[in-house]
Amino acid sequence: SSPQAKRAPAKSPAKPVTLTALVRAYRDAPSPPHRAAIESYAAAHPKDAPLARLALGVAAYEAKDYPAAIASFKKAQPALAPIADYTAYYLAAARLESKDTDGIAGGLHSVYAGEIASPFAGRAWVLQARAVKDTAPADAVRMLHDHYAEIPQPDGDLNLADSYLAAGDRPQAAEIY
Repeated sequence: SSPQAKRAPAKSPAKPVTLTALVRAYRDAPSPPHRAAIESYAAAHPKDAPLARLALGVAAYEAKDYPAAIASFKKAQPALAPIADYTAYYLAAARLESKDTDGIAGGLHSVYAGEIASPFAGRAWVLQARAVKDTAPADAVRMLHDHYAEIPQPDGDLNLADSYLAAGDRPQAAEIY
């Protein structure tokens, strides 16, 4: 009998690379190569590029790289109308953290405008109140009171108390704290 040559086991086909898998890897372990992989994927899949930009923006926001987050959200926003509330919320949050508060209320319009309540509506009221707290604290207090049932807690109460404090109403702030 002739010796049979050993064959290498058949390799299973490689799993297709998905945007979801790339984003998950980047968020689990942020690194320039993971970011580059998402950017490369976006370049090769133009239809998914806005979602890639949204994902890069969220990751930059979470890493407190607000200028990069703002740039990513601004690029993604025009092409993501069906989820405009997501891009609007995160863009406003990054702008607030960058101390760029002008026009935040207008930028959050899509969060409040839909027929179905956005999951970001309550948090958006808090962002909007934080944006005006230093310049118009009474407006921040009124806004948080008007939408009290919608705002997440304890964040809502902390911001309401901070707004009362900014408005000079220490007794009311102390009661809420």
